[in-house]
Amino acid sequence: MPPGLEISRASALALALLACRAPAADDDGGPDATTADAPGDSTPDVSACAAGDAAPTLSIDLADWPTFTAATAADWTSIAGVSSASVPAAPAGVVVAPDGAWVFAALQNELAVMKRTGASLALDHAFPNAAGETGFGVAMSRDGKTLATSTSDELALYDVAKAESNAPGALLGTVSTQSAMKTSIDVAFSSDGLFAFVALEYDSSVAVVDVTNRAYVGAIPIDGSAVTGVVVSPDGTRLYVTCEVANAFAAVNPKPATDQVVGLLTVVDVAKAETAPATSVLGTAYVGRAPVRSAISPDGATLWVTARGSDALLELDTANLLSTTCNPLRSETAVGAAPVGVAVLDGGKAVAVANSNRFLEPNAPQTVMFVSASSPALLGQVTVGAFPREIDADATALFVTNYDSQSVSGVDLTKLALP
Repeated sequence: MPPGLEISRASALALALLACRAPAADDDGGPDATTADAPGDSTPDVSACAAGDAAPTLSIDLADWPTFTAATAADWTSIAGVSSASVPAAPAGVVVAPDGAWVFAALQNELAVMKRTGASLALDHAFPNAAGETGFGVAMSRDGKTLATSTSDELALYDVAKAESNAPGALLGTVSTQSAMKTSIDVAFSSDGLFAFVALEYDSSVAVVDVTNRAYVGAIPIDGSAVTGVVVSPDGTRLYVTCEVANAFAAVNPKPATDQVVGLLTVVDVAKAETAPATSVLGTAYVGRAPVRSAISPDGATLWVTARGSDALLELDTANLLSTTCNPLRSETAVGAAPVGVAVLDGGKAVAVANSNRFLEPNAPQTVMFVSASSPALLGQVTVGAFPREIDADATALFVTNYDSQSVSGVDLTKLALP
């Protein structure tokens, strides 16, 4: 299977069982959220529950995770100034440069550098991947100086200014991610840009890379398969890892229906991950049917997760993710078919979701949907290309990679009625 193609319905269980570890203590029907602190760690602080809060519902029981009929919203395509630029291979990760003049997209065979004019893009130049390396994820350090792109079993690091100008020395170096399955997928920087975290899709782990010394530090163990998303909290203290198939679910569900697998959200102590990744996991919570990607609000209080198997966007309270008394699930909103990419917009007031519909209509145009963050509700949608996969945006434009159309679409956010 090509790297970065999140597990299909038929292969989900096989992959999960190959990676299976001993079930967590609560797999037999105990508390729904698990904690697995390393020796000497204290239980993470949990905010006080409001009166009447229910016990957690984050469980491996599919009955707790409803499926929704794929929703539609008001069509904003004609007013959104949507434009698409062709690229020479299937694009996955995308990131907007802080200067607003460039957009980077990770293609299967190269890193594309695209000149931006408003919401429109044009391919300017590209940096080829190393021989045999397939590109997928891309991330920008918070200071805007370093860019990272994940390939099959490497992380390539670029000087952003030199990459924009196609100058010599743009590629700073590559670091092995130690991915035995050669499926390095999503990537995120630590808040200070000194480390990078790479989701190793079929290795049941997240690689930790020392950016300064360009060295592999170690692996964060994930108790599941199809590790597809990583995001760092705004304060830099936590890493949230999305995994499509929890081993605990796979152990008791040998033959689930299509894409109907309960996934896992793993909470990691970033400081510990930078020095001792094997013992950096603070705890886990079972989340949704085939959760794929996540995005966090600017204040760090809310994690938005796309549940591909539920056609839903989940809203989670980060303070209570590991609680055994407070319910971290705030809402589930029906979105389009098989959502994958997700991004927080407008200072946290809205959320954008890429509805991939990758299994039923992989070659047909699909949509990016906009959801209000307060009392989540659908606002509108725009039509883009086939299999919209990853999203990034700044204050004025949103960009989405259309994997099966070999294009990147731009949406003019200034023309939309966002909150």
